[in-house]
Amino acid sequence: MKKNKIFLLMIIIILLFSFYYFVVLFREENNIAVDHFKNTEYMTSSKIFKKLVDNKKRNKLLNYNYAAVKYKLFNYDAAIELYNKILNDNKNIDDIFKSEIYYNLGNVYFLKNNYDMAVENYKTALILNPNDLEAKYNIEYIVNLTQTVNKVEDLLTEIEDNLKQQEIMLEEEKENIGENIKEIEKKENKLKEKNNENSEEIKKIEKQRHQDLQNEMQDLLKEKKTVEQNKRQLEEKIKKQERKDYFQDKNKTEQEEMQSLLQKEKDIEQRKQELGEKIKKQEANKKEQEEMQSLLQKEK
Repeated sequence: MKKNKIFLLMIIIILLFSFYYFVVLFREENNIAVDHFKNTEYMTSSKIFKKLVDNKKRNKLLNYNYAAVKYKLFNYDAAIELYNKILNDNKNIDDIFKSEIYYNLGNVYFLKNNYDMAVENYKTALILNPNDLEAKYNIEYIVNLTQTVNKVEDLLTEIEDNLKQQEIMLEEEKENIGENIKEIEKKENKLKEKNNENSEEIKKIEKQRHQDLQNEMQDLLKEKKTVEQNKRQLEEKIKKQERKDYFQDKNKTEQEEMQSLLQKEKDIEQRKQELGEKIKKQEANKKEQEEMQSLLQKEK
């Protein structure tokens, strides 16, 4: 009898201890985790909630708080998994609590830029709780945002198409410019070749003209020499005249001949000067041609 009482007492103690652990300590640790959450100490709160959830995996409150922590830590996939676990494991939860879960799911999907799923969850939350004005506002906001995004995307697509078209036009213009440059280079090369040919021809002509001027100068010098000889002969002839009458008769003719010789000598000197000027000009032109040829050679 005493053994039975002792055994019963032990069972009562174990039950009390279990109750204290699972109820009192559980609430204390949950409250501690909630306090860390409120103080934005999300990592610490997450560790405590994970330990509690591992012991009570089907507890909807723990999973809800744990999902909220994952949401704050930007671990959106884990938050979605926890919210769905609450819905799947607890079929009899009230509509208000269920509405909050769908609302939170809408928030998570919105942050993941999955606007379709966000709207679907907001709609479910609104159906479960028609007084949830925030869910209604979020639906309207996403619809307007989606329309704006679509307009922006259409505008960006149009701008991108215009840029592509401009790039194509620029490439075509670039090709045309390249062809024009090649054509200009071909013409320039032909012009250089022609200039070279003309330069050679000009050299030949200038050389011939120079030679002709030299020959003409030599002829003038010979002619001058002949005139000077005739002049001297005439002067000697005049000196040798013995008779005054004869001299008077011949003087006029000889004087005219002398004047003609002097004029001829003068004309020869003038022509000589002109030829000298021509030769100087020709040499200057020749020098310019050589300088031009040197410049063309440098350009090549």
